[in-house]
Amino acid sequence: MPDWIVHIAIALVISLVFKIKNWKLVILGSVLPDLPRVLLIILTYLDFNEINSFLILEPLHTPFITVLESLAIALIFKNPLQNFLLIYLGVITHLFSDFLQFAGKFGHLMLYPFSYKQFSMGLFYGGHVIYPIIGLIVLIISFYFLKNKKNNLELNKKFYLSIVPLIIILIFMFSTPGKILENNVHGTDFLLNPDKYNNEEVSLYHVKVVSLNAVEEMSHLVKIETKENLKLNSFITVSGIYKDNKIYVNDIFHNTETKLYSSFLGLFIFIFLIFKKND
Repeated sequence: MPDWIVHIAIALVISLVFKIKNWKLVILGSVLPDLPRVLLIILTYLDFNEINSFLILEPLHTPFITVLESLAIALIFKNPLQNFLLIYLGVITHLFSDFLQFAGKFGHLMLYPFSYKQFSMGLFYGGHVIYPIIGLIVLIISFYFLKNKKNNLELNKKFYLSIVPLIIILIFMFSTPGKILENNVHGTDFLLNPDKYNNEEVSLYHVKVVSLNAVEEMSHLVKIETKENLKLNSFITVSGIYKDNKIYVNDIFHNTETKLYSSFLGLFIFIFLIFKKND
């Protein structure tokens, strides 16, 4: 995925072009699909099983579930239809930019829950430092022209209706982990049942190098065989044939940590923009 600075910048540009007054709803939608990433970090820190957490949370990063998330938020305030359209506009910018980006051999569950096939165009790698730099410049310029637009949101008297889509979300989240695992989304089935993939091609995306011949993904160690010199604590994306309890790597991509740091900065920018009072 592109970092949060880029996601927020795209949302602000869209708001500027279409002269959207309640642009805060658009930037809210632009980071909403990454809610499972944030929750996964928290749950992992709290020592929850990382794979089980992923299987439950991953549907939150799909077009179908984000419709329900957007609706739940929109119903809290007056003019819920308008609110929903603005929030989901931001969601669309996020999902579309993620779809275009490199994701190794994996992708995104664009058709969940009707299909568990993963989709990705792989047109660019979002970890290059140039993207957050350009994103930050665009963000500042867009915000300069949008900052005086009023963002008036009044509480909906029937705000409690938002619980309905939330219940539906929870039903899907806790009823489909088996399907996600069965379809090896993000390599989860391989991590839990590696013997099933003996002599087959497998992939791992953005995994941490913990030794010269092993990587870690979702708290699972996987041995690899490669002729490349690996840097400890770096992140790589690999694919190769799994046999003899290790992956014989035939394709390797060296990831950067740029997205991690720029997304962390983007989180603070997001908080500032959301809670900034109107002038």
